[in-house]
Amino acid sequence: MAKRNKKQDTQKLGSKNRKIEDASVLKTTFSTTIDPHYEWSWEMAIGLYLGIFGVYAYTAYPSVPGGDSGELLSAACELGVAHPPGYPLWTILSSLTLSILPFNAAFSVNLLTCATAASASVALYITCQWLTGSFTMSALATIIFSLSPLTWTWAVTAEVFALNNLFTTLLILVLHQFEVARRAEERKYAVCLGAFLSGLALTNQHTIVLYLPAIVSRVAYKVIKSKELNLALILAAMASGAAGLSPYFYLYLSSYRNTARWSWGDQTTLQGFLSHFLREEYGSFSLGAKEGVHQGFMANLIEYKRSVMYEFTHAGYALACLGIVQVFIDSEERIRRVVQTMLAALISYVTFFCWRANLDVSDSLMREVVERFWLQTNLIWAILFAMGCKFLYIWLKLMIPHMMKVALIFALATVCLARGWQHCNHHSDTTVKDFASSIISSFPNNSLVLTKGDLPSGTLRYMQFCENIRTDVTLVEQELMSYEWFIPKLAHLYPSVTFPGNRWYKQAGRTVDGLVIFTMLNFLDANIDKRPVFVCIGMQEKESSWASKYQLLPYGPCHQVVRKWSEWVEPSHPYQDNWSRSYTKLRSGSWESVANEEMWNAKVSKATYVYKAADEAANITIKYELFSQAYEAYKSILTTHVAVPKYFHKNYALACERMARAPNTPSKQIKKYISEAVEQFILYRDSGVTDEQMPAIEQAIASMRGQLG
Repeated sequence: MAKRNKKQDTQKLGSKNRKIEDASVLKTTFSTTIDPHYEWSWEMAIGLYLGIFGVYAYTAYPSVPGGDSGELLSAACELGVAHPPGYPLWTILSSLTLSILPFNAAFSVNLLTCATAASASVALYITCQWLTGSFTMSALATIIFSLSPLTWTWAVTAEVFALNNLFTTLLILVLHQFEVARRAEERKYAVCLGAFLSGLALTNQHTIVLYLPAIVSRVAYKVIKSKELNLALILAAMASGAAGLSPYFYLYLSSYRNTARWSWGDQTTLQGFLSHFLREEYGSFSLGAKEGVHQGFMANLIEYKRSVMYEFTHAGYALACLGIVQVFIDSEERIRRVVQTMLAALISYVTFFCWRANLDVSDSLMREVVERFWLQTNLIWAILFAMGCKFLYIWLKLMIPHMMKVALIFALATVCLARGWQHCNHHSDTTVKDFASSIISSFPNNSLVLTKGDLPSGTLRYMQFCENIRTDVTLVEQELMSYEWFIPKLAHLYPSVTFPGNRWYKQAGRTVDGLVIFTMLNFLDANIDKRPVFVCIGMQEKESSWASKYQLLPYGPCHQVVRKWSEWVEPSHPYQDNWSRSYTKLRSGSWESVANEEMWNAKVSKATYVYKAADEAANITIKYELFSQAYEAYKSILTTHVAVPKYFHKNYALACERMARAPNTPSKQIKKYISEAVEQFILYRDSGVTDEQMPAIEQAIASMRGQLG
């Protein structure tokens, strides 16, 4: 009887405990309750790494991409210094990779980026697993982040953002370890490790500094509350941070060696080092140059929200918002504190970034440049997504079979792959490489090429410095000649170039410090008789002194600088147009699209110039001879290509109209020209282009139709 009563009491107690557990299910966070297959976590981590790396590696660019990649790769190949703030850690790792992998320089570093991005994904998975106790929720968050178009785009190209993502996730992991540490020694170790990683992250990209105030504040609060703050801890943290910053010594070493054909700044002086470190030439707290366009805080914030909702989908964004709720009701303090700290970091990052981002996000290319810096915050949105999944799981008391969880993971991966494959698969994309190769191989021997803009400047240097193509050509970046350090520091690397002073500026003269200032006119006068001189793409807009004596004649996407027509190398060394890519198949706003646009413009650059020369010619015979050349050039292009830039139709129509006016033209031929003009004007009108001359075009169409009867 006593045993039976005891057994009944035990059953009642068990029943009571189950009721209590059911009542507190909203707050439970134990992994055994949420996911009984917790032991799968490391197997899942390895599987995720291999799968994500495999996707990234297969879809990586096979050669040089656009953007800053060409310039960064040139610095890595030459052991030089990249643009501010220098990216020393990335440059060192990339240089080491080049000495290990047998592929071309760009693909080797692209693979390094793939490996780094996949490592960031695994670190994100581990973070989410610690916070949710569920391999399913963690895997889903990792997949939706890793295979989102923005993350995927910057995981397959030689850039610094994937490494920045890795450091961000590692800092979150260390913050978690700090929160769960039970002993002062463990917390001290976490503080020092976090300080080291923070310093190291700063040697890759400075945006990590926007996360540090929230993290440091939380750590400092807990250390002070635990009465563990002392001089030894402060000194240890400072020493760890300084050790993390040590790759910045590379800038001094590279600048001291002064042998890299591509290097930015003079870091052998304290002022030069700080100027580079603080990005003073761009504006220390701005994305672009100091004169950049600022769209306003709200415009940037709206664009940011649009980007997040697109990357995570509306459903994923809604789950992440639910995750914010879970952050404040979770029963485990360690989880609340970690995610609340990162939420504070997210808010401070977005607020600061929307305030200081000075690029025009209404422009598709500039928007893509800005979006790269939102990757860091997407990591936190992914964590919030996992917390949102946890919120739903607990509130709905879901009981999902294990195989259904695995199926859900594979289903999401499939959907994400299908969604981003066309956008992010660059397996066979050599657009930018072919752009650079076509240009640099076209120049006459020993040409001097003055570059302008990221695309030609970076890619042409990559072809020369990393792949040793056309080493006889001398490349000089126009903008760099305006910096005080460029000529004193690097002139010895350009022995065939004459610099008529110490610095290029708007007006020639001498400064109070004795520096000789020269204009572009002075520079061309000193070099034009030595070799052919080209500008690619375009001449700088800062000053136009050169226009009083020189003119630009088209040479593919570039221009030759000449004093008179007879110096044009085109007749004896014609530019070979072998660009065969479709005009319409590349994504708008991408660097591939920009390269393709430039090469298509190059197809008619000579025809456009000849048409303008004909318009200005006084001699009737010469005038219509030139119009005839322009007409034949446009006709050749438009009869051999289906899709062309819209303005081609307008220009061809104008050339047809001019040819119809040519003296002694048979009436039958005149009707042919007019008919062609009407056809091309209609194609231009119906293309949907906005043109203030459209009313005049409509009148011309009506008039010419009247002439045709």
